[in-house]
Amino acid sequence: MQRIGRSINRFALIAATLAAFATVPMARAGDGIEVGQDGAGKLKVVIDAPSFVVPFSVFSQQPGWAFGVVGFESVAFDVPLEGLFVPDSSANVEIVLVSFDPGCRLWSPTVAMNAGDTLLVGNPFFDYHPIWQIIKGPSGASFNLTFLARDLSRLYEPSDPFTVTLAAAHCLSDLNQDGFVTGDDFDAYVEAFELGDAAADFNGDTFVTGDDFDAYVLAFEAGC
Repeated sequence: MQRIGRSINRFALIAATLAAFATVPMARAGDGIEVGQDGAGKLKVVIDAPSFVVPFSVFSQQPGWAFGVVGFESVAFDVPLEGLFVPDSSANVEIVLVSFDPGCRLWSPTVAMNAGDTLLVGNPFFDYHPIWQIIKGPSGASFNLTFLARDLSRLYEPSDPFTVTLAAAHCLSDLNQDGFVTGDDFDAYVEAFELGDAAADFNGDTFVTGDDFDAYVLAFEAGC
């Protein structure tokens, strides 16, 4: 009987815990640009980060820095604390590129968009990932693109303009991360190498050897 009583108490504790969690407002767990509606007839967009760091490009047609990790995604559940709600599935959403800084571009999917161009993401649920590009840097520099979302079905009013900030990842050879690869970076690497400092482990194999030095020289010569 004692064992049964303990089981009942355990199940009661689990039930109470689940009930407590059910009363806690859910938080968004996105990593991009979330499109919903404000509950009053207007599209609303929430960006999950103040800026997105763009790595070096692996795309042959988009040199410099480029990636497709960040996308436009319709929200999957209501977030009342943020005034953000799931849009109706009959909405037909498009993203308008209002403006962008020189040196960055948005590709959809193989054409670089210009101000005034639109990106149709369609009916919720959608999760569309274009290619974001920073063309020349310098490393660490930030670039802004401004958009608005509008509903072609006219169920919702257009969103307020929103700005996405891209930051060019620092070059590996830019040791002091000032945005440029100069003799100061080379001198700093040589000093770290001669000291056997972990910062000179350029290939990440946990040893400081001539292989690291050769790899750094190649990266230095390539610049950013």
